[in-house]
Amino acid sequence: MSSLVVSSEPAVEPVTLTEAKLFARIDTSDDDALISALITTARARSEMYTGRTWVHTIFDYYMDAQELASLNSGPIVLPTCPLKTSSVTVKYYDYDGTENTFSASNYWVDLYSVPARLCLMLGQSYPSAIRENNGLKVTFTAGYSADATSVPEAAKTAIKIMVADMYEHREDDAIDKVVTSIPTSAKMVLYPLKVRRFW
Repeated sequence: MSSLVVSSEPAVEPVTLTEAKLFARIDTSDDDALISALITTARARSEMYTGRTWVHTIFDYYMDAQELASLNSGPIVLPTCPLKTSSVTVKYYDYDGTENTFSASNYWVDLYSVPARLCLMLGQSYPSAIRENNGLKVTFTAGYSADATSVPEAAKTAIKIMVADMYEHREDDAIDKVVTSIPTSAKMVLYPLKVRRFW
């Protein structure tokens, strides 16, 4: 199986505390820490829903040996987008855990696909003598920009809707449901941004 791990969190959130409070019509500063936490939660939920990353985030994508072999030299589809150009490095691990670099001359990155794909050069193959679990690691940066300037407005709007909804229901018995769900209005805004997978 594969796993996606955040190696470095985004430097900023797509929505500022001031923007979220203005949208939710919150005048007090008493709950600023809570609202900031809700922004982070809303950002993560919107990213999971769309399959996109809003602000530059560094990821480590691990693949097991069996999964890599099943690709049969086919492309590795990176699990989130958009990919920051030339941000990909590939490492693999021997049976004893020794880390090795898979040369960039062995593959090319298809930036036209959404999400991007790592494709082998003609005649190349993936490393085979690797440890069974997490034998290959692809490190890459995804996101629209290092700050929030290039994040789609639809994503920002959805995050603000989610923050306002969670804040309004913060003391309800259904708080667990609220935190883990996305309001219908936010889904409608995010839907055009969802990544469509055809493989």
